[in-house]
Amino acid sequence: MMKNLAFLLCLLIGPSISRSQQDPCWQRFHNGTYVLDIVNDGESLWVSCANGIGKVDKSTGALLELYNPDQSDFPAYDQTRHIAAGPNGEIWASVYGIGVAVLSNGTWFLYDESNSPLTGNGVIGPQVLDIMVASDGKVYIGTSGNGLYIKDGPTWTNFTTANSPLPHDRISVIKEDQAGTIWIGTGQFYNDFGGLAKLTASSDWEVFTMANTDLPANGIGDIAIDNDQNIWIATKSGLTRFDGSTWTTWQEDEYVFSLDIDQDQNIYLGMSKSIKIFDGIDTWKDIPAPTVTTYNHQVARILADPDSSFWVVTYGGTGLFQYRDLAWKEITPLGSGLTSTPIYSITKSSDDHYWMGSSYWGLVEYDGASWTTHDQLYSPLPDWRILELEETNGQLLLGKQWGSHGMITRFDGQTETTLMEETGQFFDFEPCGDSLLVTIAKGILVYDSTTDSLVPFPFSAPSTHLTGLELHNDAIWVTSWDRGLHKLTNGQWQSWDTLNSSIPNNDTRMLQLDHFGNPWFISKDTASEFLLIKFDGNAFIDFTDTSLIQNISKINSFSVIDDHHIYIAHDKGISIKENGIWTWYKSDRMLTVFRDNNRILFGGSPGVFIYDPDCGNTSIVPERADQPVATLVPYPNPASVPQRVFVNSPGMPGEWFSLYSSAGHLVLQVTASSTGTTPLDCSSLLPGIYFIYLQDQTGIQAVGKLIIP
Repeated sequence: MMKNLAFLLCLLIGPSISRSQQDPCWQRFHNGTYVLDIVNDGESLWVSCANGIGKVDKSTGALLELYNPDQSDFPAYDQTRHIAAGPNGEIWASVYGIGVAVLSNGTWFLYDESNSPLTGNGVIGPQVLDIMVASDGKVYIGTSGNGLYIKDGPTWTNFTTANSPLPHDRISVIKEDQAGTIWIGTGQFYNDFGGLAKLTASSDWEVFTMANTDLPANGIGDIAIDNDQNIWIATKSGLTRFDGSTWTTWQEDEYVFSLDIDQDQNIYLGMSKSIKIFDGIDTWKDIPAPTVTTYNHQVARILADPDSSFWVVTYGGTGLFQYRDLAWKEITPLGSGLTSTPIYSITKSSDDHYWMGSSYWGLVEYDGASWTTHDQLYSPLPDWRILELEETNGQLLLGKQWGSHGMITRFDGQTETTLMEETGQFFDFEPCGDSLLVTIAKGILVYDSTTDSLVPFPFSAPSTHLTGLELHNDAIWVTSWDRGLHKLTNGQWQSWDTLNSSIPNNDTRMLQLDHFGNPWFISKDTASEFLLIKFDGNAFIDFTDTSLIQNISKINSFSVIDDHHIYIAHDKGISIKENGIWTWYKSDRMLTVFRDNNRILFGGSPGVFIYDPDCGNTSIVPERADQPVATLVPYPNPASVPQRVFVNSPGMPGEWFSLYSSAGHLVLQVTASSTGTTPLDCSSLLPGIYFIYLQDQTGIQAVGKLIIP
């Protein structure tokens, strides 16, 4: 037995619920340094990032215009990726998973699956990787898996490996030479599939791969074309030049991620943590390494400027930078204080600060007014994803992951101490008195704050593939990806799997308990599509509404209060169910949900969104954790005579009773009797499980469950 049994002293009462009918409010905090592409229209820079598309003054770095749905008619809130400037001043932008947007004469128009041949993969919409506007006005659109689209006025043409010589349907880069020939880079940069395709103005194709040329790699990262019409290619095996007949490669052991050529025909190479300039013959120049705050990751985009400077965008969300006169200038005009994304985990410390775990860039702290990033200056392994966070005894415990390797560390605000490191993933932390229960794939551990150590849980786990853990009253619930759902009470495990219950699949993940202590989790159906499942102690109920399925490609996290209040972060944004109604808020990939009383924090690739359903009601009563919701006892129960059901509420505050089905639908509502005993006529209801809520203007005061046989 472990020394500290504080987990037995966990709170027996869940949080209460307070809801209003006012319009919700959002706060959005975007990572303005998460720049994905830049284009020069001759006078200004156009920059795409998590906060939309901005027009930037090249000389001052000032933001001249910003386009996103909060501030313009930009068509979707999804993250914009690659952009291109047209000959008549129009700006084209890929809206990942949605389509292509064009800005013309101050107005945005969106081409998506509803009004164009652009299509997705059945799970997510069009995944556009590159856009190029040719000299003849045709727009070339490269996608992640559906080949090349060419828009010529109102006419669209789609080329794929099925109807053309394209070597692969993933189009990474598109460029045009002076003869009007289109050069198309295909494949995945790090892999060996793909190749270079050439499409002439007369619609003739030619394909170059490692199999028929001296091209050093099939995955093409970038393309640039010099004044002599040499084709320069960035690959994982160096820089290659194709002069029409001969292939020549330099830096054969180096990754070259991006390319550009200046007016003097110097070749700029974006490398891993460095930049090189090549005169195209035999002279190389290394750019002095800037400070760690400028860039320290792969150079994703490099853009030479006629004013003898160049611009750089790096992977990892470090911003936009200009190198001029032997000095670096950092430009991050689109941000809101948040500088690290994606956000994978969120918690709140005892001093009311929010702490967020990011990918690659350590911990982010938000005190309600300002942002602080605790990155590689404090962490020995800043590149790891922080998938789980929890405060215990004034310190943060971090669950970190990189590939199949996991680590648990403790962070005191200044230094990080490793507590455990091994192969396997850490899935869930759960506070329990002065201790913390830690679910890893192999089982359950307990963090004892008095000894600062991780010790084995005293009861052996029912699976070595655990995925989640939650506590309610004297029970511990766990999910697993191979053996279903499990509950520990009085030292004994009870399990539900496909052999002894109606659970749809033994693969259960992302465990959450609702206000009543019912476990919710994600499972799969026979077609491997996700299911949102609730277990009420008797039956496994599918809450995967049709309206929800249409909007979600993959659930990454969720939080649930009851059948009518569900909050989901997924690959196409955020879905919220309030009072039985689903609403979809479009965004790029959202990864985590954290509920802080009535405020719901969502974290993901664009940044952090805070949803407050009650912000429009200035008289709303704060959530009363010290006044738990009372229990209603309807009778008879089960309702042997449905037309004569009574519910007692003597001395309880409340104005009306609401009866909801297990699917979250309001089926009956009556005024609470002043005598404390209210009759309910349930004769029109179908057999099943129903939930009774005693409510007033401040929220739900009491709850109960009724069974109609």
